[in-house]
Amino acid sequence: MIQKNFLKIFFHFSFRLLKSRDGVAIMEYGLLAALISLVLIVALKTLGISLSGFLNYIAEMMSNTQAS
Repeated sequence: MIQKNFLKIFFHFSFRLLKSRDGVAIMEYGLLAALISLVLIVALKTLGISLSGFLNYIAEMMSNTQAS
């Protein structure tokens, strides 16, 4: 029962967002951010680079650049 009410409220809210122009823009930005995140995750997994290793590499390069 609770799940059915939640879905009803969720779909009602989603349709209201889609009807308004601001809601469509928000949905597009959200989908775009999710797509970019997904592409980054898949690319890093495919290359076999862990996220922490990647961020450590960037930090090293930045500290080496500043020290020079």
